[in-house]
Amino acid sequence: TSSEPGTIGQMFYIFYGQRELHSKENLALGPSLVISSAGSNNGCYGFFEFDRLIAPPFATVQSTGSIGEALIQLWPCGVTDDCLLLIPKADADEDDLFIASAVLRLERWRFNYGRKITPERIANFAIDRNGELKQWIRDRREQSDRLISHALETLSGHDSSSNRAEEAFSALAEKWKRDTKHLSSIRQ
Repeated sequence: TSSEPGTIGQMFYIFYGQRELHSKENLALGPSLVISSAGSNNGCYGFFEFDRLIAPPFATVQSTGSIGEALIQLWPCGVTDDCLLLIPKADADEDDLFIASAVLRLERWRFNYGRKITPERIANFAIDRNGELKQWIRDRREQSDRLISHALETLSGHDSSSNRAEEAFSALAEKWKRDTKHLSSIRQ
């Protein structure tokens, strides 16, 4: 799909999710996050044995279920084929992912089960790369990161500076799994 400058298609590769996750019936519980077309919990379907994870950052755009609910994925995960993936090209950054997701959410009224979201239909949606908007996004993300780090410090009892936040979160998740004997509360 060729796209105009300043559009989703110009800034992102647009693919369908992973066909091998089409049927989730035979997935065994495990450590890998799988994203589906659900609009809640950032699309999290659960944690399963699956090793073909997609490296972040990217966006998932539900083409069934919660159609057009564009969600940012910042953790490695598998993605079902009822989602589109927006993978940043070389000149796009994480801020552009947030902007593209907001644009898609605003345009989701155009789509339904009879008029599906497809790469061709979203490729020419315009993206505003205004510097002030991108700075506003970075400021909000930094505030969010500080809040998360503070919450992790409170829950774990140790310093969870930004480079240790993921370790603290993982340690808390492991403790939760041991305490509850669950691998995924989503699936339970």
